[in-house]
Amino acid sequence: MKLSSPNEIRSLSPDEISQAVAELRQSIRELRFTAKISQLSNVKEISAKKRQIARLLTIAQEEVKAQ
Repeated sequence: MKLSSPNEIRSLSPDEISQAVAELRQSIRELRFTAKISQLSNVKEISAKKRQIARLLTIAQEEVKAQ
């Protein structure tokens, strides 16, 4: 799932956000495994996905505090 702007993330439901976080975490696990066997060409992809998770969780927390 490619969510580039905060407005796109804010339009998601809490269930969709948690599903996106779970998918990204699984993707990071797979990338780490690939990196361990030296087949990952773009190592920065892991940190980009971590930032995406942080962005999703931050916006989810903002919505909880707003209520």
